[in-house]
Amino acid sequence: TTTTAAVAAAAAARSVDRIRFWLVKSEPHTFSLDDLKKCKNSTDGWDGVRNYEARNIMRDKMKIGDLCFFYYSSTKLPRIVGVVVVASRPYPDPTQFDNTNYHSDDMATRAAPRWWQVDFQFVHELSVPMTRSDLNQKELENMALFRRQRLSVQPVRDSEWNYIFDTICRDNEASRLFRNNADVYYNGGGGGGGSSSSSTAGSSARRGGGSSSCGSGGDDGDRDGMTGGGGSSSGISSVGG
Repeated sequence: TTTTAAVAAAAAARSVDRIRFWLVKSEPHTFSLDDLKKCKNSTDGWDGVRNYEARNIMRDKMKIGDLCFFYYSSTKLPRIVGVVVVASRPYPDPTQFDNTNYHSDDMATRAAPRWWQVDFQFVHELSVPMTRSDLNQKELENMALFRRQRLSVQPVRDSEWNYIFDTICRDNEASRLFRNNADVYYNGGGGGGGSSSSSTAGSSARRGGGSSSCGSGGDDGDRDGMTGGGGSSSGISSVGG
């Protein structure tokens, strides 16, 4: 099972300039940031993604220690509500093999899986969420959030990440931890779990549609243009480079 210390150690092994930034979407009614906080080690697998570009990002580009905005979509007030960290290597999404799950895929086999996921671990909940309207600024006009609205796993440029925390964010603790390529966070400011009192672990939660207490939400609502609930989560893969 992934632990906060293991994620911090894996991230610390990477130079700060290699840390990448992302934005992942969920719906508060399907799987909220609070749900993630309540999972074991505040960590859960992001299963149910059925868009090739989003899959490729998780499978080929995300690394342990990368930081992600946690964004609520398909709601009256779309907004960034917190920050999570990539907490595992990619591994096959178990819901593709489950014929009882909405996200099952008859063409997928265990020898040749089609869909991959990573685990995300809760890091920080913003004291003041950042709404889509807050983010709608000229400096962010090329952000994938506005250019690729249907993509549920998106890249965030270093310049966008830093601008958001320098200019828009009204959570001083988050700005201290995460701006300037998260150098404070990865140099004793929070490593792997955040230093804020809002960065806490919990016990169990439920994401819609699955049998696990912490199954993920999948491509629900406007996540990659598909509908459906979540699935069951599998064992968390070992932490590595």
